[in-house]
Amino acid sequence: MCRGGRNGKAHLGYGGGDVDAPRRGIQVTRKDERDLRSTDEGVKKMTTRMKPILGMWAALMVLSVAATYLRPEVWAGDNAMFGQWPTIAILWLITAVYFDWVVQSTGMGATQAAIVLAAGAIIAGGVLTGWMFFGREVGVAATNAVQTLIFWYASAAVYGKLSS
Repeated sequence: MCRGGRNGKAHLGYGGGDVDAPRRGIQVTRKDERDLRSTDEGVKKMTTRMKPILGMWAALMVLSVAATYLRPEVWAGDNAMFGQWPTIAILWLITAVYFDWVVQSTGMGATQAAIVLAAGAIIAGGVLTGWMFFGREVGVAATNAVQTLIFWYASAAVYGKLSS
């Protein structure tokens, strides 16, 4: 606790405080004053974030339905935690929230972030390693890589359109 503080102000931290400061004529302020937004602004910001997140989630779900018809052997979901479609829905919601966090924290454009994340998934997430270490066929690895790029790019494009 700093009595008197800088410029005649008593600075209050997280613990206790100088309860007698106002009586002695010292102006009491918080050490880390922040611009507090009203509840309406917070709700508005939350709803503006929900639109692109849910749009990306919906795009990923549509792509998943299409992929199950094009490549049923890959999308069987026999060992899915909650059953095939509930697990896919939860996975894509987590992915969309993570993608929103990446875009918001890095400041990258949606499609740029999608390409970076897709490349990371291809290189370290199993497509390339499956071909190089586990003998997966080149055609299957290339198909998986293209599918990964399509999923990331298409869903990021929807996210980007709904963000603006």
